Amino acid sequence: MWARARAHVAILAAVVGAALVGPLSATAAPPERISVSMHGALTGPGTVEGTYSVSGAVSDNGTYVETYRFAGGSIHGVKTLIGRVGTVTLIADAVIRWTSPTTAELDAGHWRLESGTGVYAGLRGGGTPCAAGSADLVSGQVEVVHTGFVLGG
Repeated sequence: MWARARAHVAILAAVVGAALVGPLSATAAPPERISVSMHGALTGPGTVEGTYSVSGAVSDNGTYVETYRFAGGSIHGVKTLIGRVGTVTLIADAVIRWTSPTTAELDAGHWRLESGTGVYAGLRGGGTPCAAGSADLVSGQVEVVHTGFVLGG
């Protein structure tokens, strides 16, 4: 009888232990803030090249290239950032607001991490609005800051 009671207690302890450990291991890390600042120059119709820095969940800097296209009153861009700790691709969609015939500001929209290597591998996330930024078609200067949150890694 005591052997049977001990067996039941052992099974109960195993079930309770699994219930306690299960939720702890399934708990995901909270999202972390990230900010990507880009300083670029128009290099041709639909292309930008420049430098960037990342702060927050990842700390990095390097160069980037972007291809973009206009669609009505919006812009769609694919940005590849090549840094010291990895490479990452961002997809960005924003509404263009023309503040003069040659100056545009980004408004609304969203951005997301598409893929990455190094410390960027496995990160997922992005932000809304797309960015704070502007482009001057006369000087060719493009300034953009993407802010948001990331998970994983």
